[in-house]
Amino acid sequence: LHQLSKPCGLFITEDETLYIADKRNHRIVKWPKGAKAGVVVAGGHGSGSSMHQLSDPVDVVLDAAGTLYVVEITGNRVTRWGPPSELPSDALLTASYAEPVR
Repeated sequence: LHQLSKPCGLFITEDETLYIADKRNHRIVKWPKGAKAGVVVAGGHGSGSSMHQLSDPVDVVLDAAGTLYVVEITGNRVTRWGPPSELPSDALLTASYAEPVR
């Protein structure tokens, strides 16, 4: 993964891993320090309102537990994507692990 389209929000962890809200690709990309490519950790299944999709994400925050919170401007929602420690290795790409924040 080497291209972003209208990156908006950015979150940087203590180990200098970047989490980027890739707005027009409707995904969140994780880019570890020194990596030659990023990895999709949320969305990436086209624009939409299903729980495995994002719609123009503009900001992303990672809490201390590793949970991602994603703000979507077109989707008019904030979604929570479970921490990796509680999920299978590919879970952040799976619909059943995201939920709207109320």
